[in-house]
Amino acid sequence: MRRTLTIVLLLSAALAIVAFVITSPQRPYDSLQQVTEVDLKRGEYLFYAAGCVSCHRSSDDALLLGGGVKLETPFGALVSPNISPSKEYGIGSWSDSDFLNAVKAGVSPNGQHYFPGFPYARYTGLSDAEVLDIKAFIFSLPAVEVIAAKHEIGFPFNIRRGIGFWKIANFDTSTYTPNPNKSDMYNRGKYLVEHAAHCQECHTPRNITLGLDSDKAFEGSLGFDGVQVPGLNTELLKALGEQAFVEGVLVHGNDLNNQPLTKPKMLEVVASTRKLSLEDRRAIYTYIAERDD
Repeated sequence: MRRTLTIVLLLSAALAIVAFVITSPQRPYDSLQQVTEVDLKRGEYLFYAAGCVSCHRSSDDALLLGGGVKLETPFGALVSPNISPSKEYGIGSWSDSDFLNAVKAGVSPNGQHYFPGFPYARYTGLSDAEVLDIKAFIFSLPAVEVIAAKHEIGFPFNIRRGIGFWKIANFDTSTYTPNPNKSDMYNRGKYLVEHAAHCQECHTPRNITLGLDSDKAFEGSLGFDGVQVPGLNTELLKALGEQAFVEGVLVHGNDLNNQPLTKPKMLEVVASTRKLSLEDRRAIYTYIAERDD
C-alpha cells in the first residue's frame, strides 16, 4: 500500500512538472532590437482593420482607448484593458518586444497568458513590422488616465496558467500563407478576413475547449451573449452580390438580408470596416465568396 502511494505521488509530481513546463508562457520576441522606422499611416489603417476600436474605446471618441468594454463568456466577463499611451494605466511604458509578445504570442509584459478573448491567435498573420506600425499609431493618440475594470472571471478559470492548455489545443502560431493558385485580391481578402479583421472569432462556432471549430468555419455561431451570429457562406454572399456586401454591409451597416443592422457589436465592426479602401472591401468579399482553402 505504501509503495503504491509512493508511486502515485511520484507520478502526480512528474505530471505536475510536465504541466508546469508545457503551459509556461513563452515570449518569443524578447530578443528583438528596438525598431526605429515605422509607417504611421499604415499603422492607422491596420488599427482600424484589426478592430482595435470596437474593444478598447472608452468613450464616443474612437481614439480614446481607455478600455472597459465587457465580453461575456460562460465563465464570466472579460473586460478590455486600457491600451492608450498612458504610462500609468495603459501601455505607454511597453517596449516593441512587449507589444509583439502581447499581440502575436498572447503574453503580457509580466509573463502571464492573456485570455483568448484577445484575438492574438489570429494576429499571428500580421508581420512584425505591421504590428509595430499599429503600436506607433496607438502611441500617437491621447493618453487616457483611467484604470480599466478587472476581469470578472471566477476561480478556477482566473488561473492564467491554465490558458497554456488552451493554447496547446487551439493556438496555431503559423503565419499568413497566400494561396498560390488564387488571385492577389483573393489572397488579400484571406489576410484581412482570417487575420487582421479576425472574422472567424465571431462567425465560426466554438468547440468544447472554446477554440474555433475549423470544420465549421464561417457557419455562424451563438455568441456568448446569446445573440446569433450569421454564417458567411459562399452561396449567401454570391446571392447578395458584391455591391450589396461591399457597400451595404461593410459601409452602411446592412445585414446579409440587405436590411439595416440592429446588433450593436456588428455596428461597432462596421465603424471600422467602412474605413477600409474599396479594394480591400472587395477583397474581403472575393475571399469569402470563393473560399475553398
